[in-house]
Amino acid sequence: SRINFVWVLVSDHFENIVQMAKSPSEFVEKAIVCLLYMCVTLAPKEEISSRIFSTFELFLKLDPSVAAAMSESIIIAVTRLLQKHADSINSLESWRIILALVERSASSPVACERGFRALSSLLNTTVSPPVGPALRPEAFHPYLHATMGYVNVNNGLKNRKGAPSTVELDSDQPTSIKAMNILYSLFEGISEIEDDSHSELHLSDKWRIYYVPLFQSWIKLCRDPRNDVRTHAMTLLQRALLSQYLSALSPEGVRRYFSDVMFPLLDSLLKPFPNESSESSQAVEETRVRAQQL
Repeated sequence: SRINFVWVLVSDHFENIVQMAKSPSEFVEKAIVCLLYMCVTLAPKEEISSRIFSTFELFLKLDPSVAAAMSESIIIAVTRLLQKHADSINSLESWRIILALVERSASSPVACERGFRALSSLLNTTVSPPVGPALRPEAFHPYLHATMGYVNVNNGLKNRKGAPSTVELDSDQPTSIKAMNILYSLFEGISEIEDDSHSELHLSDKWRIYYVPLFQSWIKLCRDPRNDVRTHAMTLLQRALLSQYLSALSPEGVRRYFSDVMFPLLDSLLKPFPNESSESSQAVEETRVRAQQL
C-alpha cells in the first residue's frame, strides 16, 4: 500500500514534465532517466504493474525530437527490464508496449544495435528448437511486428557524426537479413510448441495464432523492392514449407497450406511490383519462377 501511494506522487510529477516536453533539455533528460529507472526497478511489484507499463507507454508518445535524443537511454532501460524482469511482462498489452519501444529503436542510429540485441535476447537460438519468451502466445504477435521493424530498417541511417551507416551488427550481414533469420527461428520454435508445458494448443489454433501471421509476413517480404531481402525471404519460405515440421500435415492442414499460404503468395507475385525498373524486372521474374516451382 505504501509503494502505491509513493508511486502515484512521484511518477505523476515526472510524467507531467515528460508529457509537456517539446524539445530535449537537461531537465527533461533527468526526468526521463529517473522515470525509466523507477519503472525498471519496480516492475516486479504486482500492485503497481499496470501503472508501470502505462508509464512505459508514455515514451511511445514523446515529441519526435525528445524521442530521438533519448532513444539510447530508453532502449538501455528496456533491455534491463527484459534481462531482469521479463516474467513481469505477462499480458498482450504489456508486451505490445515494450516491444513497440524495441521496434522504435530500429530507426535510431544510436539505439538500433542495442534494440536488435534486446529483440534477439527473447529467442534463444543456440538450442534446437529455439525457445524463449517470444514464443508465448501473448508475446508472439508483438514480437513478430517488432522483428519486421528490423527487417524494414533503413540501412542508410546516419550515425552520431552524420556519416552513412550500414547498421550491421557484429557480422557481415545487414540488420534486415539477420532479422529475417529470426523469423525462421520463430518458425522452428513454434513447430515444437505443443510440447511446451505452458501452451496446450490445438493444431487449428496453432496454425491461426502462429503460422498464418508468420507466413503472411514472409509473403509480404517476397514483394519487397530490395532484391536481397526478397531473395532471402523466398529462400526461408521455401525452407519452411519443405521442412520436416510441415511434412506430416493432415488433409485439412494441406488445404490450409494452399489457401492461407501458397495461393496468396502466387496471387501477390502476379501483381505488378511498385517502381519496378527494367533492371529489377529480371530479379522479380526469378522470384515468380521460384514461387511457381515451390
